[in-house]
Amino acid sequence: AASDVYKRQYYFFGVYVLNLPGVFLSEKTGWVPVFRGVGAGANIILNIILIPKFGAIGAAWATALAHFSMAALIIVMANRLYPIPKRWPGIIFPVIYFAGISVLPDSTSINLGATLLFPMLWFLLVADQKDRAALFGSKS
Repeated sequence: AASDVYKRQYYFFGVYVLNLPGVFLSEKTGWVPVFRGVGAGANIILNIILIPKFGAIGAAWATALAHFSMAALIIVMANRLYPIPKRWPGIIFPVIYFAGISVLPDSTSINLGATLLFPMLWFLLVADQKDRAALFGSKS
């Protein structure tokens, strides 16, 4: 559904933004317009391809894929310029979760349940001992 695509595009844009410090800390900010340009170019090309076939959903997918391309590029470049350790389970889990819930029917109760289930699953599957200690206020 359209709301699922909407969520994905902001996830990928968030990944892009969270990787910007690697570019800024290495003082290679000239790459930022390149990433944005690739995203804009991908969005234009994908809109031309997808809107005639799928309408507004095609436009939403074009934006999501453009944000994905920006995120992929900045991850590669930031890891070269200024590697910041990442906990990959925390990055991959939302992608798998969103893919899983996107096949469910779109209803208020299902959306509410999926929203409430996400942090519980995150706590059980992704959070490490340090995260759990920070959550419950104990020092480790």
